[in-house]
Amino acid sequence: MGRLERDRPVTPVDVFSTKEILRSLASPHVMMIFIIFFLIGTMLFGLALYLPSIVHQLGFSPTKTQLLSVGPFAAGFFGQCFFEGRYISNACSLLVPLVTIFSAYWSDYYQSRGITAAIITLLAVAGYSLFLGKVFCV
Repeated sequence: MGRLERDRPVTPVDVFSTKEILRSLASPHVMMIFIIFFLIGTMLFGLALYLPSIVHQLGFSPTKTQLLSVGPFAAGFFGQCFFEGRYISNACSLLVPLVTIFSAYWSDYYQSRGITAAIITLLAVAGYSLFLGKVFCV
């Protein structure tokens, strides 16, 4: 019995500390993630918001501008289909792009992008929770 008492794990005392939070935020790994996400966001929104303006300034008509601006997004869509198919079963590989198209159509049809974004976010949280449950509980 004495051996069991010695081998029993000690329960850690978790105390909230602002100093520890600031120390973790100053970590090089966290700063690198901040920079990566900032650059990803800058690229994404820069592409989405300014690419049509840049193409239009090259002298194309508004219709042709929209057609020429869709290329990077179409490449991303088909790339997502390809890479999802490599890691998930083929039936599920089209699920994410189809949900993306359906949510875009639904948000444009009902003119409610906030509700669509909230539903997609809840689906992402549920999927990530299932992923974490599978990773940490197995």
